[in-house]
Amino acid sequence: MKKILLLLCGVFTISIQAQYCQKETAIIKAELAKLVNQLREEKGATPLAFHPILAKAAAHHSKYMSSTNSLTHTESEVGYKTPFDRVHTFKGKDFISVGENVLYITVVTKNNKKAQLKAVAKQMFENWKDSPGHYANMVNPEYEFGDFGFEYNLKQKILFATQVFATKGVTIPGQLSDDDFGLTKASDDCKEAIGNLGNLVLNMGNSLRIEGRDVVLYYHSKEYFKEIIKNPQDGLAVDLLKRDQFACGAKNQLDVSPVHDGILLPPVYKEELWTHNTAESDYRVIVKLGTIPENLNVADYTPALILIKDGQACSEIYQAEVPSDEYSLRPVVAVTKDEPSVALRKEGIIQSQIINYDFNANQTKPIHIPKIAKVVTPIHSIAIQAYSSVEGDSIHNIQLQNARAAYIQKQLQKILDLKNVPFNIEAKEHWDLMDFQLNYFDRQSLLKVSHDSLKQVLANRDQNFPWDSLLFVQRKATAVVHYKGNLDTFDPYNFETLATQNFRTAVATQNVALANKTLYHMYTDSILYNKNVLFEPQVMPFVKAHKELVTNFSANLTESWNEYEIIRYMNHWLSFSETLTTDQKHNILQLYSLVCHRLLNNWDVAAERLAKVIHPSKIEPLIYEGISDELMLNLHLSFLKYYGQINDREGINKSFDFIVNYFKARTLAPEDDNALVLFFNNWSSYNATNSYLLEKYQKELLDEDGLFIFIQTLNFSNESIPDLSMYEVHQKAISKNKERWCQWLQKDFQTLRNENIKQLYCETCSL
Repeated sequence: MKKILLLLCGVFTISIQAQYCQKETAIIKAELAKLVNQLREEKGATPLAFHPILAKAAAHHSKYMSSTNSLTHTESEVGYKTPFDRVHTFKGKDFISVGENVLYITVVTKNNKKAQLKAVAKQMFENWKDSPGHYANMVNPEYEFGDFGFEYNLKQKILFATQVFATKGVTIPGQLSDDDFGLTKASDDCKEAIGNLGNLVLNMGNSLRIEGRDVVLYYHSKEYFKEIIKNPQDGLAVDLLKRDQFACGAKNQLDVSPVHDGILLPPVYKEELWTHNTAESDYRVIVKLGTIPENLNVADYTPALILIKDGQACSEIYQAEVPSDEYSLRPVVAVTKDEPSVALRKEGIIQSQIINYDFNANQTKPIHIPKIAKVVTPIHSIAIQAYSSVEGDSIHNIQLQNARAAYIQKQLQKILDLKNVPFNIEAKEHWDLMDFQLNYFDRQSLLKVSHDSLKQVLANRDQNFPWDSLLFVQRKATAVVHYKGNLDTFDPYNFETLATQNFRTAVATQNVALANKTLYHMYTDSILYNKNVLFEPQVMPFVKAHKELVTNFSANLTESWNEYEIIRYMNHWLSFSETLTTDQKHNILQLYSLVCHRLLNNWDVAAERLAKVIHPSKIEPLIYEGISDELMLNLHLSFLKYYGQINDREGINKSFDFIVNYFKARTLAPEDDNALVLFFNNWSSYNATNSYLLEKYQKELLDEDGLFIFIQTLNFSNESIPDLSMYEVHQKAISKNKERWCQWLQKDFQTLRNENIKQLYCETCSL
């Protein structure tokens, strides 16, 4: 991909003749060329050779500036808009990199002596040399050719001058098309079309993967992708490059094409991109962009990306390391409540057997008769939970659920010795599960209708939605057989067994105080108990029926990993947020931040649906006055990940700002600064990183990691900062850790497109 390097403008006033002939401008040109080439040789760059095409482009532009009385690098006519356009319009098709310096001088006297003309050239040279952008062009070792053009504006008494720099390309063998598949180069590198999406476009370069011989794009946001690829002639193309195109001891071997630098694969346009998007998530894009030809060794090539807007190729986006990280959740201790007057017991339920039953619609006999283990230990009690799915007539459903419970009870009585064993039977329509399922599948409109109205929806249900499977789950029934014993027959020091026994006993006997006491010990004593006991089928209904258990139960859930059941639990209490105490809200909010983080770190379709149940807007009613900064931070860290997954910009900005302000107020050491800017980069705020670290760099406050974050972010974002010498930043990085710097550029070899950096690399890192 061909480029125009940094260009700036200079203005000054000098005494000179008011008319010019070709001989006189030739003197100025020759003197300027001599001074520029002397400077280049001092800096280790080869002298520039004149070239007639560059002279024509420079003369044309000086004439344009004179006619418009403006100092600019841009012209209005198609084919002449940029320096690159002008060189190519004058048939300089083999030039691949183009730079340009411009200035004007104001005439105040007349003097055509040769010495005076050389003085003019000297003043032009010094003016350009004192400007970082002009200076960079003059000493850029990448350039091989340079030429000048001058135009005098008689009315304004102003002489306009232009110097054009350029490098010729080569023809990379193995091309798949003789005309770049019909692509042409966009005159402004699509800056106007890309607008403020620049950082998001940059991220595409690092989103490419080679899988076998396929080049696949994994892009994080379908919404942003739609904004970037908007029109039918918008698309993407892959450019394959080899490391040896940037070898030391030779100029970079970039293809002469204005569109690409290596081997161009066929472009893929909007319709095909969307047709072949294989991402299961509604928010992602995963699409194959091309296949590496069989005659090429895959291991030799690295893909770069070319964005296409309205059928024209924009700047090439190549892979480059940009360090990033996210903040981890802050440690927040859950609140717990002891029951000091309650003691744990040695007698009670020492184990439980859980038996599951599946029922088809309108059936009272299960699909399969489950096996029931015969245990010699005496039975304490049995809990049966039988349900009907919510569709159909409620009176009929009551008959169904009661008949299912009776069937289960009768089966147990046949197999087990149940003389004098109490049964605790719960039979009902499964509306609480229906509520969770509607949240899970984001059917918010149906959550607002009455039960009778929803039954009408189910009577005429859409077969494209998995209603039948949801209703099948609602009909699942369980029986829990509790066995009693005395822990004197067990290890008296096995507190795990003691805690589990007491908790099961408390639930079975509806002893809220004992349950709270056990939950308190489970959390505060850091017992490595079997956490599955929290999710046994008889537990959640008991906790939901006794709000006073929420504080301690939620505390224990923060150390558990059953996201599905935890979210069902939170979903229930979100409906009763106004009744919860501050301590209960505190623990549920911390539980939310932990579970949300785990879900979003392992995002898939199931996680996406679970996360819909706990959208930040649903959690916000739990936020209470006086909430700690650390817990609020954890919530915003979770909100930010959530909003990032669903591409909610307003939500992202709100949480992002809170997090930044929190950590900015607490940055005390360089590692704090580094963590903050890594967070910026994680959210593509590269300008924020560059701005924040620039001040530290200028005050020499960056440690090694901070310096490398700074230079790698500048390199990736391609941001130009006035009065900052990238060459000097690289030199400082080398002084900090030469080996680290060499390893970075060995990996990100396309950074060597910059001849100054390449020269430094070859001098520093070559064996």
